[in-house]
Amino acid sequence: MSAETKALLSDKMFKGMSLIMAPMGFGAIIHSLEFADSRRDPGFAARWPDFVEALDEDSIGWGIWGARQNCPRDPSGLNGEQLRELGLELARDWHPHLRALILMTEPSTIYDVKVRTSVPLTPWTSSNVTLLGDAVHTMTPGRGAGANTALRDAALLGRMLVEANQGRKPLVEAIHAYEIEMLRYSTEAVQESKKQMDANDLAHRPIVGTVQLAFMRSMMRIVNAIPALKRRAFRQMMRVRGEN
Repeated sequence: MSAETKALLSDKMFKGMSLIMAPMGFGAIIHSLEFADSRRDPGFAARWPDFVEALDEDSIGWGIWGARQNCPRDPSGLNGEQLRELGLELARDWHPHLRALILMTEPSTIYDVKVRTSVPLTPWTSSNVTLLGDAVHTMTPGRGAGANTALRDAALLGRMLVEANQGRKPLVEAIHAYEIEMLRYSTEAVQESKKQMDANDLAHRPIVGTVQLAFMRSMMRIVNAIPALKRRAFRQMMRVRGEN
């Protein structure tokens, strides 16, 4: 992050992640990371002295995604310089500030990520070994629920282990209870996330996808303008992420 790169972003883009939805199912994300306030905060430094030294330099991160069949070249095997060129090609009709940001990015920091998803599992014979997070329910970032679901796993498993430690349940029975509930909500999260990043979806088609994108943008503007709809959308989002 520098004065030059910061000038490419609007003020709102420093308050959270920014999502860009483009035709043909392509999209992008821009995320700014600033640690200056944490470094200056004496309370933070006193509580996490080692962490202050480990804070990264302020930076701006970006990513572009899309169905592989719609990319002019397969990103697998491309080096950073080639991936930067591919990014510029995909964003050729996008805002010049985003293109400038891509062009200013050090090629060695650019890499491709293959989006993967797990398949629903059925309960197995429980033991004193169990799974949580991506080890059992890898999901696409389509709903942004992966980390939330892993944290939900940890909270639930923690409660079950406390019950076992306090003698309220045998250990394996407590772990089994965790696995049953974890498989229930994680299966929903995996399936909901996959719906948003399915290469066969209409969003990735030339004409129908453009119409679908225009409709989605219009609906998002309507939801943003009406508080009741915004609350309903938030409740739906939290249902997938896990309200607890």
